[in-house]
Amino acid sequence: GHGDHGQAPNQQGGVPYPPPPPSTGAPMGGQGQKSKKQISQALSAVVFVKSLKLKEYNNSIVEMNKVAKAWNIVSLMEEKGRKFVNDPMTQQSFIDMNKTMMSRIYPAGVRVLSRNYDPQPFWNNGTQMIALNYQTYDDPMRMNDAFFARNGASGYILKPTFLRLSNISPPTAPTQTLNLKILCGWDLPAPKGDGLNSPGHTSLDLRVEGTISGYSSDSKRVGCTGVVRNNLLCPVWGEVWTIPLKCAELAVLNLRVVTREDLVLAESSISCNAMRSGYRALPLHAPGVVSVLGHAILLLHVNWSGPPTQPLPSQPPQQVQQQPYPNQGQYGQSAYPPQGLPPPPQAQPQAPPQSAPPQSQTPYPQQQTPPQGQAPPQSQAPYQQQ
Repeated sequence: GHGDHGQAPNQQGGVPYPPPPPSTGAPMGGQGQKSKKQISQALSAVVFVKSLKLKEYNNSIVEMNKVAKAWNIVSLMEEKGRKFVNDPMTQQSFIDMNKTMMSRIYPAGVRVLSRNYDPQPFWNNGTQMIALNYQTYDDPMRMNDAFFARNGASGYILKPTFLRLSNISPPTAPTQTLNLKILCGWDLPAPKGDGLNSPGHTSLDLRVEGTISGYSSDSKRVGCTGVVRNNLLCPVWGEVWTIPLKCAELAVLNLRVVTREDLVLAESSISCNAMRSGYRALPLHAPGVVSVLGHAILLLHVNWSGPPTQPLPSQPPQQVQQQPYPNQGQYGQSAYPPQGLPPPPQAQPQAPPQSAPPQSQTPYPQQQTPPQGQAPPQSQAPYQQQ
């Protein structure tokens, strides 16, 4: 709870303000008037935040921040909060406010279908609480689950330093590089309808698309694999994406398995800061479904390196000729190996074949019969040393 009836520490000695006097529940005034609210003394003792009204400060974040304390919180509708983070005149003040006090964003009342808004702009600007419609498992809700899966899924994660401390500037250039290899899929689902989900049917052409939702220019499309034809059991792509990131703590990777007709078969999201180097199996979900799809996974290889040492090419790297698995090569179709990974093994030159020695006309020489009582001599077989 963060209502006006909660206790807050006193500025003079840290002693909580006295709670409001208990109500007897008797009606106020004449008939038809509402009775006083019942206040729980025990619950009031554990409420440690006190809300502030923005309209009481002329809708000015700067004025409210002058009197704000760490235990204060302000609640804003999504449209008003979006106005603050999108306006260059108020964005920095909004970030500074979240370094001093807390803010909460809640959905607009016009969302009658309970759809959710994008929480990423508010994460990027330091908002502590973002209320979503949990009854609708759409893209923002899936991103929220992935974002807070860190720290043991306790629901609390630490904000980046530039959103907590005043003497830290936000990153302006990539600080890390995610080298992600899309190896293969496993046990992918067939779409329902038109007989495509009949037993044994695997005539589908699949590719993997990836996007990043994150801080500033980190939000972008990061890659799209080639198409693997007619394989739902174990499609192999073996392609590498090199993804520079300014702030991995705020980045969420979204992967989708898509057909040639742009039908999404499965998808998954994971916080980039939760990805560890090595081979990883990423469980997949059906679109709009919370539970995982049985044994459906994407097998990935993750490698982290420092910032890119040279600017990324403006044009995509030249595609090499695709070879069937497993002779595709260590780095798939990438024209350059990712940083931090060993170079592909070089083929060793083969020596020219040597001509076989001429065979003797008598490979088996005639042996003389030894006299009786003597051991026969050991034969010198001409193929003994080969």
